[in-house]
Amino acid sequence: MSTKKYWKSLAHLESKEAFENDAKNEFAEKLPVDEFLNQEGIDTVTTSRRDFLKFLGFSVTAVSLAACEAPVTRSIPYVVKPEEVTPGVPNYYASAYFDGFDYCDVLVKTREGRPIFIEGNKQSPVTKGGLNARVAASVLSLYDSTRLQSPLKNGEETDWATIDNEVSQKIKGIAERGGNIRIVTNSVISPSTKKLIEEFSAKMNAIAAEAGNPKEEGESVVKHIEYNPVSFSAISEANGISFGVPHLPDYHFDKAKTIVGIDADFLGNFPNSIQIASDYAETRNPDSENFSKHYQFEAAMTLTGSNADVRGAVKPSDFGKVAVMLYNAVASKLGAEKIASAKLSDDDNNVIEKIQKAANDLVSNKGRSLVVCGTNDVNTQLIVNAINNLLGNYGNTIDLSTPVYIKNGNDGLMNGLYNELKAGAVDGIIFWGVNPVYSTPAAWNFAEAVKKAKLSVAISSKLDETAEVCQYVCPENHILESWGDAQVKKGYYALTQPAIKNVFNTRQGQTNLLKWMEAEDSDYYNYIRNYWKENIFPSQSATASFNQFWNKSLHDGFNVMPKSEDGATELTFNADINAAAQKINAQKSEGLELFVYSKTTIGEGGQTRNPWLQETADPITKVTWDNYITMNPKDMEGMNTNIQQQKPANVAKVSVNGYELELPVIAVPGQKIGTVGIALGYGQKTAVVEGTPIGKNAYPFVTFKDGVFNYYATGASLEKTDKTYPIACTQTHHTMMGRKI
Repeated sequence: MSTKKYWKSLAHLESKEAFENDAKNEFAEKLPVDEFLNQEGIDTVTTSRRDFLKFLGFSVTAVSLAACEAPVTRSIPYVVKPEEVTPGVPNYYASAYFDGFDYCDVLVKTREGRPIFIEGNKQSPVTKGGLNARVAASVLSLYDSTRLQSPLKNGEETDWATIDNEVSQKIKGIAERGGNIRIVTNSVISPSTKKLIEEFSAKMNAIAAEAGNPKEEGESVVKHIEYNPVSFSAISEANGISFGVPHLPDYHFDKAKTIVGIDADFLGNFPNSIQIASDYAETRNPDSENFSKHYQFEAAMTLTGSNADVRGAVKPSDFGKVAVMLYNAVASKLGAEKIASAKLSDDDNNVIEKIQKAANDLVSNKGRSLVVCGTNDVNTQLIVNAINNLLGNYGNTIDLSTPVYIKNGNDGLMNGLYNELKAGAVDGIIFWGVNPVYSTPAAWNFAEAVKKAKLSVAISSKLDETAEVCQYVCPENHILESWGDAQVKKGYYALTQPAIKNVFNTRQGQTNLLKWMEAEDSDYYNYIRNYWKENIFPSQSATASFNQFWNKSLHDGFNVMPKSEDGATELTFNADINAAAQKINAQKSEGLELFVYSKTTIGEGGQTRNPWLQETADPITKVTWDNYITMNPKDMEGMNTNIQQQKPANVAKVSVNGYELELPVIAVPGQKIGTVGIALGYGQKTAVVEGTPIGKNAYPFVTFKDGVFNYYATGASLEKTDKTYPIACTQTHHTMMGRKI
């Protein structure tokens, strides 16, 4: 008979008397029903869930007006319907969703011209019908009445003609002087947008040359910087060092019999996690012959860690050492040369033993195994690459010949931009869909650096922290109002099509560039179509007519190009892993360690204002609406803080590297002792309830170290305050013990 005990909360685990008593009631606290019902006028209150959304600024009124206009032309429904809209009968549009963090092939359900639901496209060979909460909830952000509704100049409302005239003239003037213009975006996976930025840059270089101020060879008036607030830059950089391929690989979890994750929440917050989750699920059926075994080493209890067969809790400063120890264990079994040995700062849950077991299974499934790491540290990623190379995983469970383009951010280039801004060397800067004033390290003071630019433009859907310090603000379309294309991986192309006309006076960022470079045709739809005709259509031979090719791609939402017959290039591993191991071993753990992470619901913070996501309970803590300090219960007991989720949480102050936050403390069993965690994406000025931001901003804890952004710090201090905070938690609600079901 199994001795495992299943529990819903810490109180349940410890069989606390209070839990047993509360479990007999529907609600843990006595509800003041009589007092509520006796209030004067209560019988006239008609509050509904729609009123709740209105309170937060979400309304369908403006969208209804847009839906009443003529339907979007050029779009093709996934299921072809009559031209007229049939009341009560929905239309579906295949489209591609990408916000810089999540990619998904979707079907958008519309009713009476209004998008109302998003689901996964089951025909997609990439995401295979899967999606996550962030993608599903994105339809609600279309209805957010706090979206920017018209252009702004110096904080005042203006019109597009003024914006286009003044911005284009200032850009042209900078180019004529041979100045410097920088465009900062999130990862760009749109091939047509990349081409457009290249043409914009070429136009500015031509203007500089005509004015007698040409740039030196190798230099350009315009430079494009891709910036990811939650970066995986180290993976691409390590692949460039190891194999000369500076991209993310295409992981094949469906082919892996043994999986080892090191600080990699690949089921929730990892590049291409929707595809990975689908592939991973194929190997987790106990009745399948290809059932995989999963080992996970991490500091926080993640969604991925909770699904692992074997899990080891380690401090963030020890992630690299876990990789070194795993390499040596695999190398000893394969007869390869070991590298400099590593030692964990402490091992209170048999991590060393678990590493040995993982190595045994990896070697037993050589070529059918996979080691994946999410740590943004180049040296650690080099060791992980070496492990996979020893095991023969490249070309089997890891495909570098089909790079994934989701996370293209380069941390070094972003640091270079900051230094240029600080030195006053940037004449004009355009921020497009990013908010670095909010998400860069506290030490940078990015807002003051931006103010040194002579021209600053923000293309944004919200008046966020970065838009607020820019001279011109250009409101951008919602993705459901936009045309676009995507190349999530080599050979795979997808289209984004609008499901509704623009609700507000907004426009796409691509249209802005076309206007400002004075292109003959500023219609981005025509630009995409021409790009596909000239660059993608010739790569296939299945369809002779471009119109048929375009219409089929738009109908299906994607098109897969035939693979090259040249075959995969043979990879040669070239990294100096001994040097990498020495740098890893030099890292020290000093006292309490703080790490910041992406939450399964909020991600990097692009939809923090979305009430559907705020109301969705975190899959580990079951807490809604807030971010908080996560700690192991044993650490909390040492601070004499409350670990029972039925009571208000104690508030503590955490400090490191000159920045501090006060947040409630939540117990998370399984978290590494001696660590604290805080979720990113909260504390934004555009995500408020009754004038108060939701949660606190943890991005200032991020540092720039060794050429990349670093998401943990040692030597943190934690101090309990005399404050408490009521946490909304679904953990013990609806307990059915002692009651008829």
